[in-house]
Amino acid sequence: MQAVEENKAQAEQKEISLLTDVPSHLRLWGDRSLIGEALRNLITNAIKFSKKSDVITIRAAIDGQNTVISVVDSGPGMSSEALNRILQSGAASSTLGTAGEAGTGFGLVLIHDLMKLHHGSVSVMPNSGGGSIFQLTLPTVKPQILVVDYDSASRELMQAILGPLDVEILEAEDGEKAFALIAQRRPHLIIANFHGPHLCGMKLLEKLKRKDEIADIPVVVTASEQEAGEREIAFRLGAQDFITNDAPVEDFLPRVQRFI
Repeated sequence: MQAVEENKAQAEQKEISLLTDVPSHLRLWGDRSLIGEALRNLITNAIKFSKKSDVITIRAAIDGQNTVISVVDSGPGMSSEALNRILQSGAASSTLGTAGEAGTGFGLVLIHDLMKLHHGSVSVMPNSGGGSIFQLTLPTVKPQILVVDYDSASRELMQAILGPLDVEILEAEDGEKAFALIAQRRPHLIIANFHGPHLCGMKLLEKLKRKDEIADIPVVVTASEQEAGEREIAFRLGAQDFITNDAPVEDFLPRVQRFI
């Protein structure tokens, strides 16, 4: 986890151990930089109030319809009432750390605001071994991928290839039907055949990137080996990736997974 790596030097300086317990298959949907900022703030706070030889553990798990990220420390602790007072007042609240570290005092308010943007929340509970467990709770989202291809057999094959990713597949045989679907259910990713009848993948990409409200939907373009020369055109039109149809599954899936 990047937020952990960025705090390692600070933890080592105070001789504090940072441990992680995060399943490899765990998936979050949200703004990477904003969620990272919230987690970095929690880890920084935990280090600030921990002392030499303490252990801080960062965990993540699915809890019903939510994904919960926990930062567990053995510092002086904070009650949920104290956290609520800070969040309700929106005022800065800063206390010196165990090594005299100062802070802006706006960390928890910022985390609260970042979680609200993701329809999530921040909370705290006492750690049975002393200290606190701060939790970021985010709604679990099943990514939707829109597959656009005029050939039904190709769409069926794509369904099978994407199966291991545990996603919801939407299908459209051309760009016109794709836009009708996008208006109803905004997908997290579009995989489009570059060529085809009606509004083909190339035209769909061109039109999509002209509409500000949907231009940020990532698009992966697929094409035959003979059409590999179209790669430059696809990227110029705004595609996030270009993959030939003969690419092995073990190469294709990680490239798709980056966007979900």
